[in-house]
Amino acid sequence: MILGGRIELHRQVGSTNDLAKAAAHRGEPEGSVVLAEEQVQGRGRLGRTWAAPPGSSILCSVLLRPRFSPEQAFYLTIAASLAIYRAVSRYPTPGRPTKGTAAITPHPIQAAIKWPNDVLVNGRKVSGVLSESEFTGGDWAFAVLGFGINANLSPQALHELREIAPQATSLNAEVGVKLDRALLLANILTELEGLYLAIQSGQFGAVYSEWAAALETIGRRVSVRESNGLVSGQAVRVESDGALVLRLNGGVERRVLAGDVV
Repeated sequence: MILGGRIELHRQVGSTNDLAKAAAHRGEPEGSVVLAEEQVQGRGRLGRTWAAPPGSSILCSVLLRPRFSPEQAFYLTIAASLAIYRAVSRYPTPGRPTKGTAAITPHPIQAAIKWPNDVLVNGRKVSGVLSESEFTGGDWAFAVLGFGINANLSPQALHELREIAPQATSLNAEVGVKLDRALLLANILTELEGLYLAIQSGQFGAVYSEWAAALETIGRRVSVRESNGLVSGQAVRVESDGALVLRLNGGVERRVLAGDVV
């Protein structure tokens, strides 16, 4: 197994991504994982912060050294969100009796991906991904995949979180049980390794197709907050470079490469 051969676990950090980048500069091996119980200066996409109370979340960064073209760097973010989506969807939550029998059937978590990489449960955000890379002479030096998952937030912590992020939630709030963070993280890293090896070997199409099929954004009328304003339209598809295509009023299509869907 590549991921997790070396693991750092910290009680409190500023940002796990910063520590993973420092590990890369020290020459630590690919697959090194940095974990924290509490993060006080974590970063999300578009310059947002990502903080979490002690022991409530999965706060993880993974050091990678890709060999595919830097032009396909967005596949790292796709792979991370898809790995989280898979692991959350397959998490063994308590079952329900099968009708007419005493047998217990699985009670899957209904997860989806909001373009480009937020993982949702019941329409609320439980996870986000931040990919950061460095290049030397136009080629990879390294990449760091960071992700945070709201696993077991208390009602008070969730209330405080929703004051700044109204659509946020936690897994235990949505499914009604406390999750085993170690088990969920192990499943995510297993899924992520398989997806990473797939794109390392050039299997971009299969990974892209599964990610696109998991998007809850397509077919909906949305607004995307870009750096220079808000654009609204119907989300009609995603393209091979990860761009979201909106059909605006009048039928004109517009590609969006980065932004926040609301």
